Amino acid sequence: MKKSAALLLSTILLAGCGSSAQPATSAPAAGNAAQTSQTTQTPYAEDAQLLVYAVEAAHPAFVIDELLPDGYAQAQKTFLKDAGSAADTAAFELMANNYLSSLNDSHTAITKNSLPDDSILNNMGKSALDLKFSFRADKIYLTDEKGELTESEIISVGGVSSDKIIAAVNETFPTDTPFMEKDIRKKYVFDKEILALCGCDTTQPEIEVVCSDQTITAVFVDSDEAADDSEAKTASAKMIDDIFYVDVNSFFTKDEDYVAVLQQARDFTQNGGGKVIIDVRDNIGGNYDRVSELMSSFDISIPEGRAIIRHTNGEWQSIKKDPASAVADKTFSDYPASTNMVKANPNIDLAVLCNENTCDAAVALCTGVKDGEVGTVLGKATHSSPAFYYGAVDYELPNSKITVKISSSYRFRPNTDNHQEVFIPNEIIFDDDPLQYTIDNHFKAAKKAAEEEVSEEPEETEETEEVKETEEVSEEVSEETQKTE
Repeated sequence: MKKSAALLLSTILLAGCGSSAQPATSAPAAGNAAQTSQTTQTPYAEDAQLLVYAVEAAHPAFVIDELLPDGYAQAQKTFLKDAGSAADTAAFELMANNYLSSLNDSHTAITKNSLPDDSILNNMGKSALDLKFSFRADKIYLTDEKGELTESEIISVGGVSSDKIIAAVNETFPTDTPFMEKDIRKKYVFDKEILALCGCDTTQPEIEVVCSDQTITAVFVDSDEAADDSEAKTASAKMIDDIFYVDVNSFFTKDEDYVAVLQQARDFTQNGGGKVIIDVRDNIGGNYDRVSELMSSFDISIPEGRAIIRHTNGEWQSIKKDPASAVADKTFSDYPASTNMVKANPNIDLAVLCNENTCDAAVALCTGVKDGEVGTVLGKATHSSPAFYYGAVDYELPNSKITVKISSSYRFRPNTDNHQEVFIPNEIIFDDDPLQYTIDNHFKAAKKAAEEEVSEEPEETEETEEVKETEEVSEEVSEETQKTE
């Protein structure tokens, strides 16, 4: 059973799905943090300085200039200046979260299980105003019962301007890609905790919403989160007619379900192979080794992009005892792309399904299949990047006892001529049942219906609008990339 988009977004503070960032001219000097520690002795100020040291000692953005966002230096300065005045751990955790978010890396974040159950960060995503709305550029508009935009712009909520609310969302969550930014805004812009942080009195039974042409009220409702998938299998496989179908929900663990699927795949391949669908829609990512094992079971090898590894987990265990001493060490391991190791299996007709919630290692699988030309990827553009941070190491702050995961590695896309920021499948589909669409259209010979289609302008539909949006974001990324070059 595939998970919903809500599940992915509700876990954004734990782990993200890749990252892209604007280049910076230089990394901020760690001496700024050292100077702060000499003048401020509060426990939270000490934790802030240690966190900055740990981040700058571990994260690959501090050895590859193009990965460091322009806004990092200011975020670091603000964090070190304000942390000493934090009234309590709850206030400090928000400061630390906003500092980490400035890296635009959703892998680098506070681990939610190190926070109390009633913390603000843990409660985000649980309750939001019951409003039907959508974005047009940076403005919010009410939508009608059909989901179409109206001309009623939302100006303020509970006395707080929409601009301020949007800014709070941007500060709280890393926006790894243009697509992910849209997702996060949509989910959190009227979140109860975000509104409270902005100054809205969320204890009121109804909240006033001022629009450009009317004033309405709205109430908070529990967010429509995904059903509990704790019992969902890591992976499963079955035959659908003559197609070997593999459904992979996660690449995190090599449990008995995953091992069983690997064996089934090997047996299928050894018996002559045939048509295969690997379904990684809503896959939350995980360990890339699991991806390699799955592809190998079909006697297929996909390319890997250039990898920057600053520290292994073993090295970090020693470094984290005194991260300040490692900040100046800019050495790292640089592994070139393995594009010459690509191996297709002529006996395997491979199709991979992805969607906007395909994440991390699962995006790497899709990217490898497309860039290596060993199969066809179908579905929607992933909201995670085909180039991504990984290899998170842990660091516990001694005073607040907050645990942080910090990326120590970065992998570029194998084909550097393709977008590093956005993954677009070979074939974009918006069918209600993408699996059935793939069975009916990808594997059936000739695709006669598509070839005989008349060359008329398509009618404007929700689907064609989404295709346009995908193309527009792709063009925006290209333009921005050219600017930074």
